[in-house]
Amino acid sequence: MHYELINQIQLGTDAWKTQKTRIGRDGRTLMTLTSMPRFSEVLKEENIKGVNLIDHLTGRTYDKKGYRFFNDLPVPEETQVYMNADGSISLILDGEVIGMEYLFDGTRRQAQDIRYLNPDGSIDWVHEFAFDGSTFSNILYYNGDMQEIMFMDNAEQVHVRFFYYDGAINLITVEDPKTHKVTAKYDTLGAFLGAEVAKMTTADDTITITYLGLELDAVSQTKAHVVLDMVESPYDENGNVRGNLLAILEGRLGYVDEVLVNQADFDRLAKDGVPTDRLSVVTK
Repeated sequence: MHYELINQIQLGTDAWKTQKTRIGRDGRTLMTLTSMPRFSEVLKEENIKGVNLIDHLTGRTYDKKGYRFFNDLPVPEETQVYMNADGSISLILDGEVIGMEYLFDGTRRQAQDIRYLNPDGSIDWVHEFAFDGSTFSNILYYNGDMQEIMFMDNAEQVHVRFFYYDGAINLITVEDPKTHKVTAKYDTLGAFLGAEVAKMTTADDTITITYLGLELDAVSQTKAHVVLDMVESPYDENGNVRGNLLAILEGRLGYVDEVLVNQADFDRLAKDGVPTDRLSVVTK
């Protein structure tokens, strides 16, 4: 299988238009790394096939006809769902605002998440919905800082947990949803991405990446053939070869097998003495 791997879909950008063209032209499967409650709907709207890493780990499936209206919420029975004059939605219980509801953009009052509040108005936790109305995740806060994200399957069983400290991920666990026994543990997001993408792919697969960020971490352990097809110049704003790209071409990052460039960039890199054995010239 040929995957087009990206961190997240950035609809409307030139990069996404290029990536979508490659997916459609070559019959590729989109693979995304960042969780996306609206993933199934975007695939439908863009008319492409794809898999999301978090959905793969949770085993999530989507009900194509599923829809959660703004006042159909798993809240205490006496809670009032009140739409304010400015369009915001308050959840009121015993005269107190206990939370705020947010809707998916561009929908007819379709519930996206509930943000429960502490008495001082700070966020306590968030109940996040997938686009079909099922529970997608719970996000816990303390003193206004995110502490944990619990990613769930359709039965609201936790499969993956992200733990945060000082605003950064410092632990990720994958667990058995029934026993809650931890089956895999990672200290960094990069380690998590590398190991789990490797489990999803084989030596018979090809993975094309566009950027040199988290995508590089994601392909660091795979046995698949990895291709870098850049949408940006090989050179940075100072006229230097981009650091990670130079490491790839010099063999210091050995898990990218091929880099696609146009003829002009190939000639410039060769003139600058950069190794060209991993470069392939394509018409862009």
